[in-house]
Amino acid sequence: MGCKAKDKDSLHDGDLHHAATHFEGGRVPFWCWSHPNGSMLIRMSPLRLDTPHLDQEIRMLKIIQASHPYEKNPLTLDLNATCPSIKDIQSSFQKIRELCVPGAKKTLKEFWNSDPRWLSSVEATKWLQYVRACLSTAAYVATTIAHEQKSVVLKGNQIIILIFI
Repeated sequence: MGCKAKDKDSLHDGDLHHAATHFEGGRVPFWCWSHPNGSMLIRMSPLRLDTPHLDQEIRMLKIIQASHPYEKNPLTLDLNATCPSIKDIQSSFQKIRELCVPGAKKTLKEFWNSDPRWLSSVEATKWLQYVRACLSTAAYVATTIAHEQKSVVLKGNQIIILIFI
């Protein structure tokens, strides 16, 4: 059965199958979590670059809006613009790990000799910058859902949902 959002908008299985062809990976907006105030956290893939039907995203956002108890417009947040890529996070983590856990290749003397420039080395990994960006985005999402009572649609090629949940 399809999902019905109030009486004026409805979404049926056939509509979802049709819409999926226009989103990257065939992934339509996906409900992740609801706040007691009725606001929702939704994840959404971007539209495919070759799709001529830009109205599919607008239609999905209208259905999300109609599903909200006060019919507030959802905030759409592009994670590609606000958070680092998964590849950047992995690379940065590897660098910070090498600094903090000296491996077999590094002697204890070499480790202590690197101590005077350790803080600048940590900064160069960008790990702290990336963690700050992700946490700032998560705090913004949480504030929007809890205090502004608006649903949030997380959009991006590489949605790092695990950081937010």
